[in-house]
Amino acid sequence: MNTAKRAAQLLSTQNIRSLFDSVEAFLFDCDGVIWKGDKLIDGVSETLDWLRSKGKKLVFVTNNSLKSRIQYAKKFHSLGISVAEDEIFSSSFAAAMYLKVNNFPQEKKVYVIGGEGILEELQIAGFTGLGGPEDGEKRVELKPNSLFEHDKSVGAVVVGIDPRINYYKLQYGTLCIRENPGCLFIATNRDAVGHMTDLQEWPGAGSMVAAMCGSTEREPIVVGKPSTFMMDFLLEKFHINTSKMCMVGDRLDTDILFGQNAGCKTLLVLSGVTTQTTLQDPSNNVQPDYYTSQAVFMEAVAELSAASIYFLEAIVAAFPNRFPIFLAPSPALSKLSSSLLAMRSISSSNLLNSSMALSMSDSRYSSASCTATSASSTSFSCSSSIAAHDLYASISKSFMTSSVEEGSKFLSWKAWLESKDARSQILWFVNSKVIYNCKRDTRLN
Repeated sequence: MNTAKRAAQLLSTQNIRSLFDSVEAFLFDCDGVIWKGDKLIDGVSETLDWLRSKGKKLVFVTNNSLKSRIQYAKKFHSLGISVAEDEIFSSSFAAAMYLKVNNFPQEKKVYVIGGEGILEELQIAGFTGLGGPEDGEKRVELKPNSLFEHDKSVGAVVVGIDPRINYYKLQYGTLCIRENPGCLFIATNRDAVGHMTDLQEWPGAGSMVAAMCGSTEREPIVVGKPSTFMMDFLLEKFHINTSKMCMVGDRLDTDILFGQNAGCKTLLVLSGVTTQTTLQDPSNNVQPDYYTSQAVFMEAVAELSAASIYFLEAIVAAFPNRFPIFLAPSPALSKLSSSLLAMRSISSSNLLNSSMALSMSDSRYSSASCTATSASSTSFSCSSSIAAHDLYASISKSFMTSSVEEGSKFLSWKAWLESKDARSQILWFVNSKVIYNCKRDTRLN
């Protein structure tokens, strides 16, 4: 029987639609996918905003334990990306949650070989942590008849990535695991390397974990990717079938395997650790469903975004009366406002600034409104009683026989408006309350 794995498909403008339509939630790794070190990867912000605008759930799953979820939310914010704390699942959080769900005694202490993120998550979960950065300056003296002391109340040792790893920490953790009865050995992850800075890779938590495995002759409980422990938390929180999730990562042995173990679709990005050469090496037995380079992915997303521009063109033509369109506050979608100016039937003199006329409760929204240029255009008067299906029917009627040019191709509005995708986009625009009635200043229900 042939057991060879199917080779990964290159994500392109031809197959991105099928992936996009089949996914409700995208799970993103961070290092090498969202950023490298403290530098945001080009195009990430626009892509995330665009996915949110389409109603996709975004979750960020990182094996880097140096920060807590609170600290990661601050990092996202510093890079210009708005991410809520409950959208972040870090291995530091997973370590604390493992102890909590397994009823780790609160009177026991936890020794940490790792960063402040683990200590903070332990504290939030109600546990007492020792070690961490504080022990980074401590040294040992190897003298005759000397005895290294350790806390006998330590019931677990958590090992993560530690830029300040030293002999003191290794000895302390080793003694706790070997000499304290029932002491747990927990690893946040076993990544061999990681993008700690934007220009090169650095040793990952796996090197620290390997040292402890050698000195204790024990294997750890791994709570980060590719372990299913973190996925169990995701499923409990979001209640989304894993077949409708897509794991996006730059590592085969953690990110992609994590998604595959849970039954998710998987997308490997070549912006981080894994190269195309590594992916296609005959010895590699982990094949994602899709892989992509940054340039190809952005091109594919841009083509999908173009459909939104044509959708707005349909709105404008179907509603020739002055009708404001409010766009979500993303760099990608804000470009749609300017695209209205480029439409053949709309001139700059007909583009009105409705922000003065309407009282905006949310300053994050940008606005544009347009008027009909042709007196013969079909008139349509909106009111707050118009339901989503009425809007859909009106747009469909206006465009059943027309088409618009999309580069060298033609997009048939008749075919598109009859599709599930068209209806979902129209319903999204209405239900997200981004379309307003200019005359009455009322939102469509």
